[in-house]
Amino acid sequence: MKNLIIDARNKLKFDLRDKLQKWLINNYEITNPLQLSKNEILDLVDEIINRLNIQISQGS
Repeated sequence: MKNLIIDARNKLKFDLRDKLQKWLINNYEITNPLQLSKNEILDLVDEIINRLNIQISQGS
C-alpha cells in the first residue's frame, strides 16, 4: 500500500503538477463560483501532495 501512495504522490508532484503549471492559463477569468483559478488548482494539488507525504511518513 505504501508503494502505491508513493507512486501517486510522485505522479502528482513530478508529472501532473508540472503540466498544470504549464497548461493552465494565468489570470483566467472566473465566471462561475464553482470555477477555480490556476493558483487555487495548484494549491489543491500541493495540499494533496502534502497529505500523501503525511501518510507516507506515518507508514500507511
